[in-house]
Amino acid sequence: MQLFYEGTDITEFVDIYDCVHRDVSGGRADGLAMTLGHAGKWFAWGPQKGDKLIAACDGYDTGILYLDMILPENGKYRITATSMPAAALHRAWKSYENTTIRGVLKACAAESGVDWATYGVDENAAIPFLLRKNEGCAALLQRMLQWEGATLKCLNGKYTAIGIAYAQGLTAKQTIEIDSQTPGLTYRKIGQRKLAAVNVVSPYGNGRAEDTEVTAGEEITLANLPVFGDVTAARWARGILLSHNRTAEELKLSTTLNPSMSAMVRVDVTSPTETGGVWMVDEARHDLVNRRTAVTLLRCVASVR
Repeated sequence: MQLFYEGTDITEFVDIYDCVHRDVSGGRADGLAMTLGHAGKWFAWGPQKGDKLIAACDGYDTGILYLDMILPENGKYRITATSMPAAALHRAWKSYENTTIRGVLKACAAESGVDWATYGVDENAAIPFLLRKNEGCAALLQRMLQWEGATLKCLNGKYTAIGIAYAQGLTAKQTIEIDSQTPGLTYRKIGQRKLAAVNVVSPYGNGRAEDTEVTAGEEITLANLPVFGDVTAARWARGILLSHNRTAEELKLSTTLNPSMSAMVRVDVTSPTETGGVWMVDEARHDLVNRRTAVTLLRCVASVR
């Protein structure tokens, strides 16, 4: 494997004893944890919190990560890094009025010192009012994007908003065949977690969304969202229902290093068991030294109307 520090390949200066990268979405930061030996030459350069790292192995790379912590330990160095700079976690109170998804993303990216992008999200969708409740920028963006049926992924120095329905509709990155004897397989279904419907109501607009495949689930009404207009209310009801119901089924797999497994990537599963169907990667843990991948997938939901 290779390790890049501020654009320079420093692999020859260090011994890499372990290196695990955790790739996630949902407004969470990717994380890298590694142990380095014989790192004196690199450490003499004076690495600082916020410096940029990239780890790569067999066609996989972590994207830009920001150095978070260096801990000397028995002649070695324990290194952690995240996909968000420290500024992304700064908590504050703030209000946004008469803006759009683009406007909020742009403001948060500027505050955090990163770029931004959208995939399958209407950048011009109106955000009449949004209150930042002593949150970091990433937490605020994730809360807003859930209303829109989207999620936040922090990748390569960029806040990336990804529409869940859009990602589900992309061509699968991989098709996997599994059965009940597949090693490293765990399947969990929480049937009671799915909602049958979500109502969004306010003095200025009402909306409703239903999951047509849920016949006996709970129905909830939300009356605390800053909704202005029936169109926005209906859109947010669909987004909230989709974001919630996709968490009801979980599939975990452990394999050899699989570079194509990344959060918000679609995976098709062929199986004689109930695990067959269309899934989305929620989290991928890549061990770049032992060349192993552990992945958590969520069942795709296409029945929200």
